[in-house]
Amino acid sequence: MTQILYLLIPLFLFNLRGTSQEYRNPLHGSLIIALICEDCIIIAADSRGSITEKLPSGVEEGYAYIDSIQKIFILKNYPLAITGTTMLKDKYFVDLISKYNKKKDKGNSFQSVFNDFEIFLLKKYKISKQTIFNDNSYITGFYENLKPKVIGFNKSDSLV
Repeated sequence: MTQILYLLIPLFLFNLRGTSQEYRNPLHGSLIIALICEDCIIIAADSRGSITEKLPSGVEEGYAYIDSIQKIFILKNYPLAITGTTMLKDKYFVDLISKYNKKKDKGNSFQSVFNDFEIFLLKKYKISKQTIFNDNSYITGFYENLKPKVIGFNKSDSLV
């Protein structure tokens, strides 16, 4: 059994839109947990999604919850957990990542892979960086120089 060294990021993310007092929308929220263990990094997420509609008044009304939404993907060789929307424009994340992963080049680092993914989305689907980050936050975990790293980032390019 793997010995857990410490819990690096227990993220109760509400799309990283601010503190819980700044953002209180009971229809949205994701739980992503990243653990650095003795011999691996574990990333886990809930699978609940909500279907909502923004009313003319600006209030978001919930219609349904779905308990089978994929929130963790493999972007080339890197795990990528996503909070927020499962679509960019009219394309599902799972499809966009699948198409990107078919490209032959792999990239040398997570940063270069994610930057290339942004360029891919812009050139092939006209999806801007603003759209990529507007309602989403991302978490990844990987080894760099034999040291484990867990990184979260959002529209402000801030790390969590």
